This record gives sequence, structure tokens and C-alpha cells, in this order.
Amino acid sequence: MSQKTDFEVNDFCWAKIKGFPTWPSFIVEKKNSKYKVQFLGDNNYSTLQKRKLAIWNKENTDLFLSQSKKYKDLFEGAIFFKELIGNNKLLISDYSDCYKYCYEKEGKWNKDNIQSFVVQNKEDNFVFNSIDIDGKRTPKIVIKCNDDDENINIKNEKKEIEENDENEENKNQENKENKNEDNINKNNEDKSISIEKSLRKNNLRNYNNKKKEKTVNDNTNQKKDSKKKNRKGQKKNNNNNTVINNNTHNNNSNNEEKKNNQLLNNKRYRITKSNNFSIIDNKKKKQNVKDNDKQLMDEFIRIGKILFNKK
Repeated sequence: MSQKTDFEVNDFCWAKIKGFPTWPSFIVEKKNSKYKVQFLGDNNYSTLQKRKLAIWNKENTDLFLSQSKKYKDLFEGAIFFKELIGNNKLLISDYSDCYKYCYEKEGKWNKDNIQSFVVQNKEDNFVFNSIDIDGKRTPKIVIKCNDDDENINIKNEKKEIEENDENEENKNQENKENKNEDNINKNNEDKSISIEKSLRKNNLRNYNNKKKEKTVNDNTNQKKDSKKKNRKGQKKNNNNNTVINNNTHNNNSNNEEKKNNQLLNNKRYRITKSNNFSIIDNKKKKQNVKDNDKQLMDEFIRIGKILFNKK
């Protein structure tokens, strides 16, 4: 991949790592045959051999830019950053500030954000390098003028800015102290509120526990009363059952006696009935004979009358 016999510190190049596309970067340090590289727009480092590096020229930039569509904006920003360094508008030492500006304020490393960094941090004779003060990034002036009069003016402006910075720092400290006092008061109030809440919670818990105990005692008393009632009811039912059983036994015995008497009566009736029927049948037979005789006599008389009347 290498197309150059040797690379120097602060040279721009294209570096390849397994699992990633060929990335725009510059050399930070050289150790024997290996090079420590910082990746543009990624702010990570890696130590690579010479064969993993490619020279920075138009052919390679067009090639590697076309191969990676996913990181197109980031690569274009890196190429634009290289052009600004070539035009002496930025230094490689400005890279970390530029990178932080793009990601902390703008949220992305690309051409537009780098341009806005240059506009905000370079004006006429000054270069504004951002530094950390109490966790905030504020501008620090570096003078780049040669004329004495201009230097005097710039120094005066610098003093004014420094005084303003001191005043702002004092104000910030006062605000911090006030905030700390407010926070302490708030914490005390919160503690008192939390204590009151905890007391209320405890009172509610005690009240609920007493309620639960009362309900448990009431339930146990109700169960005892219900058991007593059930026992009384069982005794009454047992007594009633004994009475009912006695009555049923008596009724059964009476019924058996009645049945026996009925059977005896039926047997007697059958005997008497058979005898009576035999007597009645004989009487009927005799009457029937008489009746038949009478009928015959009546017919003879009738026939005789008819015959005599004809003569």
C-alpha cells in the first residue's frame, strides 16, 4: 500500500486498519520502522507499519473517498482541514481544539463545522486558542503582530480582556458560593421534608398495622362465635334427629302393625267372601229355574189362548 520511501512527523497520509476503510490521518511520532498515527475526525491513535500507510495525493484521496460512502462527510472534513493547513490558516496543533469544537458545539466533524471554527477562532492579528477554565472553554489570545504601536494596543486590549476575565471569574465564584448556600438550604429543607414524610409514613404504617390487628382480632372472634353457634346447632340437630328417629321407629312399628292387621282382615274377608258367594250362587240358580218355568207356562197359556180364540 505504501507509495513513499519514508514518512516524517506531521506528514498527512492514509492509514489502513483491519475492519475499517482507509482513513485520513497524520503522523504524530516515528519509532524505528513503525509510525504512531492520529486519525482525523476520530481522534484515536494507532501504531502501524509503513506498508499500512499511503501517501496523501489527489489520486488516493479521490479513490478512498469514493470507496467509503458511510464516512463521506467526515472524510471531506479531513480533506478540508488538510487544505487549511496547506494554506497556513491552521496548524496541526490546532487539530485537538478543532475536533473538540466540532463535536462539543456542532456535534459532527465536517467541512462546515471546521469552517465555522476557523471564522470564530481567527480574526485579523489574533489567534484564539480555546482553554479549559472551570469546565468551560474560553478563548486565550496569542499575539501575532510586529509593529510596536499595534502591539501596545493589543497588549492593552489583552489586559482589559484579562481584567474582564478576572471579574467574570469573581462573579462566577460568588455565584457558585450563592448557589452552594442555596443548595445547602435546599438540602436542609429537603431533609426536613424527608423527615416529615418518613414520620408520616411511620404513622400511616402504625395506623395500618393497628387496623390489621383489629381486623384479625374481629375475624378470630367471629370465627369463635360461628364455631359456638355451629356447635349449638349441631347439638339441636342431633336432639331433633334422635326425636325424629324415635318417631320414625314408632311410625314404622305402627305401620307394620297396620299392615299385619290389614293382611289378616284381607284373609278373613276372602274366606267369608268365598262362602257368601257360594250361597248367593245357589240362590240365583234356584231363582233362575223358577223364572224359566214361569216363562214357559206363560208362553203355553198365551199360545193356548190364541188357539182357543181362533176356534
